[in-house]
Amino acid sequence: MHHVSVARLDPAMTTYDVRSFYVVHDITARLQKGTNTIGAMLGNGFFGQNLAFNDGALAWGPPRMIARCVIEYADGTTESVVTDSSWKMSTGPVLFDNVYGGETYDARLEIPNWCSPGYDDASWTQARLMKNPTRRLQSQMIQPIETRQTMATKHVIATSQGKWIIDLGQNFAGVVRIKVHEPAGTKLTFRFAEILAPGGTEIDPSTTGVFANGFVQTAIYVCPGGPAEWEPQFTYHGFRYVEVTGLPSKPDLHLSRVYSSLRPCLDGEVLPVPMIHSMLFTARPCGPLKAICIASRKIAPRAKNVHG
Repeated sequence: MHHVSVARLDPAMTTYDVRSFYVVHDITARLQKGTNTIGAMLGNGFFGQNLAFNDGALAWGPPRMIARCVIEYADGTTESVVTDSSWKMSTGPVLFDNVYGGETYDARLEIPNWCSPGYDDASWTQARLMKNPTRRLQSQMIQPIETRQTMATKHVIATSQGKWIIDLGQNFAGVVRIKVHEPAGTKLTFRFAEILAPGGTEIDPSTTGVFANGFVQTAIYVCPGGPAEWEPQFTYHGFRYVEVTGLPSKPDLHLSRVYSSLRPCLDGEVLPVPMIHSMLFTARPCGPLKAICIASRKIAPRAKNVHG
């Protein structure tokens, strides 16, 4: 299985009843001889934020996807594979996701090879056609959010309550990546904060927006049994400290720092990011479709160039 992009939380946030963004990928290099399969995992992203802010105006409904794969053959003819009710869907290991609230992932529910041509999807259900929530689709001109840096922990505190407090040295926007080797069903809970409570053995999440959206930023991972590695995909956090519960030994944890690779322009010239300061700038067009529901569709061979 090959990811079409390393972008996170695509497409970008907008006022969905007015417009929705789409992103484009050239997937030619990811094709193999014979049958190929297109699949997507859908999260709430920025689309479903009524849960975080208790605002009915943000209740856009469950996740949905519109996609088109344009196939250009060697003889110059083209064909399109589009999302419709012929696609198949299933639930997956992501049990909860919210950009501000976090993600719950049960690795025991992973579906091996679900996006491979040989996978038997007979038990999956047909995709449901849903109402278009927007007036128009618009090409996304925003640079994608990507993992730009991986950072190690600076300091680890073992508390008397059996928790681990990890200090990353400074505040970041990002997610944790952890390696584990625990029995199946072991539940790990990660809570995030920018500061510690007095005494230095508890986190204080009061500065992370909890009063605005009601969420303490939390990620939950249920181990599959044996060696495993996990990083949330449908959320991010602003934090310096991570509180980890459920692990008997020191966590093997790193930070994936995520942000947009915005490149400012002035009079047609690309400037290095440190020179931005307070000037006005415009973003160059960028590529990146990523969308918990899993959907897939098999496509036949013969393709020359394929764009999704």
